[in-house]
Amino acid sequence: MPHMSDNQQQNWVKARSQCTIEYWFEKLVSIIENDVKKFNNLPEEKKKNVGRFDCKRTNKSELSICEYDEVHHDQSEDTISIQKNTNCIYAFRNENTIYKLEPQWNPKTMTCDLLVNGESYELWELSQLAVGDFLFEKI
Repeated sequence: MPHMSDNQQQNWVKARSQCTIEYWFEKLVSIIENDVKKFNNLPEEKKKNVGRFDCKRTNKSELSICEYDEVHHDQSEDTISIQKNTNCIYAFRNENTIYKLEPQWNPKTMTCDLLVNGESYELWELSQLAVGDFLFEKI
């Protein structure tokens, strides 16, 4: 059996300590906010007159994303929300569940797997699953 170096041992300890709902919720929210910002900064001809999307932290456990109608100065009823509880992270569109995310430590790879229905995803994939259709459906 190969021996782990001190650096490898420290890396797995740090990685496992970060395999928490709180850690991955903050990472996912940051990626989604950045993706929405990138969409808002697209040239108007690429967006085909789609309005601006706003991200709002309603509390420490939820992020909401909605389209802002700049003509009527109000927000659309259609909303994406990312919510965490003690066991998982949910992505909702209005009341419909997009996915339930469960971080799980993988001792074979010494990484935290981000699981949706038993399948592992990268953060960018989870952002795209949560907001991709929402941002691009009118284009």
